Amino acid sequence: MDRRRQFGAPAVLAAALAAAACNATIPRNRATGLLVPDLPPARDRVQVTAIPLPAVSSHPNEGVSIGTLPVVLFRDDEKIASIFAPSVTENRLVGTTGTLRLLGFVAPGEEYHLEWSQSTVGAHDDFVQYDHRALGGSALGLSIRGEYLEDPTYRFFGLGPSSRRSDETDYTHLEAGGHMTLSRRLRGQWSAELTERFRRVKVGPGIVDEVPDSVVAFAAIPGMRGKSSVWAHRASLVYDSRDSERVPTRGGFARGFYEVSDPQLGSETFFHRVGGEVKRLWPAAGGRLVTVARAWGEVLDGSRVPFFERGLFGGSRSLRGADVNRFVENSLLVFNLEERLRLAEVEIMDVRTEVQWALYTDFGRVYSTEERFRFSNFQFVGGFGVRLVVPPWIVGKIDVGLGEDGASTFVEMGYPF
Repeated sequence: MDRRRQFGAPAVLAAALAAAACNATIPRNRATGLLVPDLPPARDRVQVTAIPLPAVSSHPNEGVSIGTLPVVLFRDDEKIASIFAPSVTENRLVGTTGTLRLLGFVAPGEEYHLEWSQSTVGAHDDFVQYDHRALGGSALGLSIRGEYLEDPTYRFFGLGPSSRRSDETDYTHLEAGGHMTLSRRLRGQWSAELTERFRRVKVGPGIVDEVPDSVVAFAAIPGMRGKSSVWAHRASLVYDSRDSERVPTRGGFARGFYEVSDPQLGSETFFHRVGGEVKRLWPAAGGRLVTVARAWGEVLDGSRVPFFERGLFGGSRSLRGADVNRFVENSLLVFNLEERLRLAEVEIMDVRTEVQWALYTDFGRVYSTEERFRFSNFQFVGGFGVRLVVPPWIVGKIDVGLGEDGASTFVEMGYPF
């Protein structure tokens, strides 16, 4: 294959987006404080950039969705203050879905994200999130998220690393919950976090006619029938030397945590969990090439823990050649290695956008509590991806992975790790 043709397509796409964009300015008093915060120095007019995009996404559970996604950027003093991105998509399983998204960047270290989504078959994905990394200019940080989710396309294959693809079932996942994290900066790049996490989950029959219902095929699995509530308390120690949280190109990140859920502390479920994650980024070729490595592991011990609270392995953030949550068990171990190459930089109405190409491999497995650690039954995936990046906040990605179960494609926002 001609390398120029292979690597030129993303650049052509970005150039087409630049040509389709339109730009205007409006008086500040016509933009609400939610869209453009009234912070000094405040200009009299706000720049608005509208980019009409196709909404094409692919998910192993839902399949392909196609629609339209007009993105509107509100900029104040040449900085993106907020992003409004509604969309309408069509999918063979969940029907027509309307979504409203609003991301706001109030100040350095302070941002919010609002999203409401509903389909014609009753699927929901609604959440609100607020993050502030320096409350009142202090060493304290706060992160709050509330969510309501109803997805009738979830899959379950059984427990353990040897679960079979032929045992695929489906269910409806209905969840309400959220979390609150209070953090404090320590010396250097170190910080400590305390997290309160609550979720109430109900599992019901799915809508995929081609496979059995999970609530029938796996009725004995804890959490598969009725409602389950989890109130977990977590303490974490974090190290972060990356140059950016959302679009990093160098540095490292590490997190170790201990989490407990206990009926004496308000939960319906008893378990202890300990785990950690380590990531490292190495830039080369003047920053054009970035090598990223991650290791992530968790060990859980408890009594009749619902399946959705155990180690979940598979999907766009762990094993990108497998279905979402393809493997489920008490503990897991995951390794990821990715090469990110910047192919081109383009200006879309004065907004710098990078086009990146990625090659990656993912591997790991899940473990039961009684099982001794060993490298047998590891799952391996290889793949490639294309990313459109607007530093320092936005990443749109397409990842295609090939594993033992075949190929999977994920079209999402944000780096996988």
